[in-house]
Amino acid sequence: MIRIRFKKVLLVAPDFYPEQLLINFKEVKRIATVTGIFPSLYEFNPDLIIFDYDYIGKDIEKVLRRIRNNKFY
Repeated sequence: MIRIRFKKVLLVAPDFYPEQLLINFKEVKRIATVTGIFPSLYEFNPDLIIFDYDYIGKDIEKVLRRIRNNKFY
């Protein structure tokens, strides 16, 4: 059995990410667009954010800077 330490996890990955890995986890919310990260942060208020670097690649620096500089996130 896999245990999750975090109550809410936000996964930023493409649409073709294997769904069978996420079926049993109600704590994980997956989004597929880079533009959907910040509205999801506001709505879901996750404890952990997981980025697929191969998917986000060039935009990851902008996203991380925005998260780091904004006290809300």
